[in-house]
Amino acid sequence: MEIRNDVLYINEKEYGEPYLKENKEEALYNQNLTENLNVIVPKGSIFVLGDNRLHSGDSRIYGFVTKKSIVGEVKFRHYPFQDIGIPN
Repeated sequence: MEIRNDVLYINEKEYGEPYLKENKEEALYNQNLTENLNVIVPKGSIFVLGDNRLHSGDSRIYGFVTKKSIVGEVKFRHYPFQDIGIPN
C-alpha cells in the first residue's frame, strides 16, 4: 500500500477515493491530506485510513488491525446519499 501525492495505490494499482474531494477542496494552500508513505501490510492484517485524513486517528497512528479483531458487516449504507441502501 502506498500513498503518493494524495493518491492511494494498492498493489501498485491506483485506488479512487472520490469521498476525499470535499476535504481536498477545504485543505489550506493546496496541502496534501495524507503524507506520502509506503507500507507493507502483514498477512492477516489491514491498514485503515479515515476519510477526514487531516484529522483521522487511523493506522498511521495506531498501526495495523488484525482481520481477526474485525467484527460486524455493513447491513445498510446511509452515506453518501447517492448510495443509500443495502450494499450489493
